[in-house]
Parts: sequence; C-alpha cells; structure tokens
Amino acid sequence: MLFSRERARRLGLFGTGTPHLRTAGFIGDYIAAVTGNVAIEVRERTEEQMRAAHAGLIEAEVKVPLIFIRT
Repeated sequence: MLFSRERARRLGLFGTGTPHLRTAGFIGDYIAAVTGNVAIEVRERTEEQMRAAHAGLIEAEVKVPLIFIRT
C-alpha cells in the first residue's frame, strides 16, 4: 500500500500524539506499507561508509531503493 504523507498522518500511522515540529522533514512524500507475505528490505552500508551520517539528508538516506518480490 502506498500513502501520501498527509494521508498516513490522517490515518494515524505515526501515532495519535502531536508530532514534533521537525517530523515532516524526516518523512518522504510517500509511505509504503506491505501486506500479506511481502517484505521490504533495505541493505545498509557498512558503518565505515556511513560514519557520522545519521537521519540526515544525504543522497544515500534520501534515495531509497524499492524492490518487489512475489513469493
């Protein structure tokens, strides 16, 4: 399932509390959620390659690959 950021917020996918003011900057335009026997896998780089790059806006964190596998 694919939700816009606003629809995911309205549906309560991020919880029911008041979001932090900076939250919107960390959430992309769309939120993907899987159902059934499907999974989303993200292969992380090694710690050496990503040293001191946490929750930022570097290319490796902004561009997320999406791979579908049907089983």
